[in-house]
Amino acid sequence: MLEHVQFTIDSGVQVYFCDPNSPWQRGSNENTNGLLRQYFPRRSDMAHSPRSASMPSAAELNGRPRQTLDWISPAERLAQLLKRDTRAGLTSTLPVQN
Repeated sequence: MLEHVQFTIDSGVQVYFCDPNSPWQRGSNENTNGLLRQYFPRRSDMAHSPRSASMPSAAELNGRPRQTLDWISPAERLAQLLKRDTRAGLTSTLPVQN
């Protein structure tokens, strides 16, 4: 992320870089990796899999409530944010999925 300073200025989102070999500094990321391992064992070669092969697991994980989101799912949280931004007159650059 070469332009992290500009990203922070533009978005107001603080960027945090973890130290190498320090998984305790990125707990949510490590938890997500563990959840992904339920679907894709270590050494799975995703490079040659069609994107559609991961869609069912992505939908299931995005529908799973998370403690870090006050026990709502990532999909619900995204919907809340998009609804709020729409009311504020902001537009999203995220693709709409049906």
